[in-house]
Amino acid sequence: MHEPTSGRLRRWSHGVLAILLTVFASGVLLLWAWNTIAVGLFQAPAFAFKHALAVQAAIASLVAQSLVLARHLRRADPDGAAATRPEVDRRRNVAANA
Repeated sequence: MHEPTSGRLRRWSHGVLAILLTVFASGVLLLWAWNTIAVGLFQAPAFAFKHALAVQAAIASLVAQSLVLARHLRRADPDGAAATRPEVDRRRNVAANA
C-alpha cells in the first residue's frame, strides 16, 4: 500500500540532494575560478576546496543578513515604531468606519 508520507519524503530528499549538488558544483566552480584567475593574474595563494566552501558560506551569510535587514527596514515606521501589515490596517479602517 502506498503511504501518504512517501511522496513528501521523496520531494524533500530531492530538494536536499539538489541543494547539496548545487553547493558542491558551485564550490568546484569557485575553486577553479580562483585558482585560474587570481593565482595566475595576481599571484594570490591557491585555494583548497574547504576555502571555496568557506567563501560560499560567507557570501550566503552576507546575502541572508542583507535580506533580513532590508525586510526589517522596509517594515519599520519612519517614527521608529514597528509598522503593521497593510491588510490588518484595512480591516481596522473598515471596522472603525462601520
